[in-house]
Order: sequence, then structure tokens, then C-alpha cells
Amino acid sequence: MNKKRKNVVITWSPRGKDTPRAHTLARLLDFQMIHLSLLHKKRWAFLIKFPYLSLRTLLYLLGNRPKQLIVEVNQPIIVFSVWMYALLSSKKGGTVIWDLHSGPIVDKKWRLVRPLMWRLLRRGDIALIHDRNTMELLSSKSVKAFYLPDPPPIMPREEEVGFPLKKPYFVFPSSGSVDEPLDLLKEVWSQLDGVHLYITGRKESASWPTSVTLTGFLPYNQYIYLVKRAVGVLGLTKRPYTLLGSAYEALFLGVPLLLSDTDALRLQFKKGAIFTRLEPESFSRNLRIFMERWDILKREIEGLKEEYRKEWHQLFSEFKKLIDKSCEKNMANINESNLKC
Repeated sequence: MNKKRKNVVITWSPRGKDTPRAHTLARLLDFQMIHLSLLHKKRWAFLIKFPYLSLRTLLYLLGNRPKQLIVEVNQPIIVFSVWMYALLSSKKGGTVIWDLHSGPIVDKKWRLVRPLMWRLLRRGDIALIHDRNTMELLSSKSVKAFYLPDPPPIMPREEEVGFPLKKPYFVFPSSGSVDEPLDLLKEVWSQLDGVHLYITGRKESASWPTSVTLTGFLPYNQYIYLVKRAVGVLGLTKRPYTLLGSAYEALFLGVPLLLSDTDALRLQFKKGAIFTRLEPESFSRNLRIFMERWDILKREIEGLKEEYRKEWHQLFSEFKKLIDKSCEKNMANINESNLKC
């Protein structure tokens, strides 16, 4: 008797460090979440990381032959692994959906493999993308794309932080990425009085103004407590296609946003936000505007939260219908404003 083929979401992120998006898709679609990772921190581990994960992915897929497969693509190498599986599989493969992140699209370190990545992405059934700005790019590369933004987060119960809060304050959630303008924040807050800044995720030894507190990594329920009581969240990135998880968290906590002026962020956060260039003069000016318009921004972000929730459930319903058709009908009868082939 043939064993039943599974529906699977596969990621190279360690368990507990996968994106909320991938985890939520697995839960709502009743797909099995498969984590394939290499946790060793030794220098030699980096040298074998991609060959090791590629082989593990290939062996898993050949052994299980998923009926429907969602692949979290936060770097291009996993795409090549799935393509090798398709070549080696003697049976008809299942539906392949790429959950495409911005890193493979824009990071300079992937520029040499990107042309091949585009070719392989076209061989999947569809690419699931997070922002409308990327939709146009994938369309120009002839990759079938479906727009589904990050799901509304499920917030945990809050827990009070272990330090007194200096109000009013902003929060800048730092991931340690090179695209974060920390020098800009240091310069602006060295000249700013009356507004504190909490930077989460970092605990550096470098000197910062007394109006800045580096909290290090906080437990998530304490992080939510801190953000919910802020006057605003700073969502700052130098990358044009990056959408920030911290901005979505602020949205669903009803906290206004001060964001980098990129097309991707403007398309996603049309209300409740002020946009700024990453220059001291522009940032300081928009910070003042933010404080002056705070009451309006607060009402707008609450309204946007409800609009976003309604839109997401509608799009998820369309996406579920799409994958349930097993791509045999070439995505027929899907809303053309959201699906581009």
C-alpha cells in the first residue's frame, strides 16, 4: 500500500527561528512544518552548510515526495535543491510553491546565482510574495506570482520589562543586519531632548547618548509590552524591497510608524506612518512632524489594522483555492489583479 503523500512547508531556518509567516501558513493549511538546519557554530560548519542542507533536502523530498510543497526561499540555494529533486524524481512531482523573501532578490552576495534562480523559479507552480513592489519585478522575470502579505500576528500575553520606562519613547527593533542606520540614530539622538529611544536586539559596548537604551534581546512578551507603550516604532532599512516584521507587529499593536522612504514600505503602510530619508536633516524633520501629527497617526494605524486583517483573510482564501486546484488548470479563475503570469 502506498503511504499517503504529505503536504509540507520546508525551511532551512532552525526550529523556533523560522518566520512567523511560514509557521502560520503551515498551521492554517494543515501542512507539516519541516526544519532542516545546521546548528554548529564552528568555522568549518559554514563551509559545509549549503552542501549539507542541499543533500538533506534532496533526501527528504525523494523519501517523502510531498503532494504540495511550500519552500521558504530566504536564500537561493534551496531552490536548486528542489530543482534537483524534480530532475531525479521518477514519479510525477507535486505542486511547488516558492515562499519568496527579499534577500535572494536584492542581496549583492547572491548576484552571481540570481539569473539561474530566476530560471528555476519559473519552473515552480507559483511564487508567493510579500509585497506588491516585488510583484512587478517577478512579472518582468516571467515568474508566476501571488501576492499574500505577512499574516496578522498572534500576540502573546504581555510581561512587564525589568526596567523603568522613560516616556515618551520610540522603539527601534534591531536584527543586527547591515542595512540598519545605527549611525544615523546615534547622531540624531545625541542632539535630541525629551524623547527616549529603546533599541532592542543589541547590547553594544560603543558609547551611545544617555537618551538611548540598548536592551539586548528581550523575551517576546516583554518586547510586546515595550512596543505597545511606545509613541512610535522606527522601521528603518537601506534595502528597497525589505518589509519589516517589526512594522507589522507595531501595526497590530496600534502603534504609529516612522519608516524608511521606500516604495515597498509606502505600498504596504498607506496610513498611520511617516516616511523619511535616512539623512539627519530629513529624519529630524520627520520626527518632529510625527510628534505633531501623533493623534492623527494613531487613529489611522487603528483603521489600517482592520483593513489589513480583512484583506489578508480574503487573499488567503484565494490562495487556498489556488493550491487546492493542484495547479492542473494553470491557476484558472484567479483574480487577475493579484495573479500575474
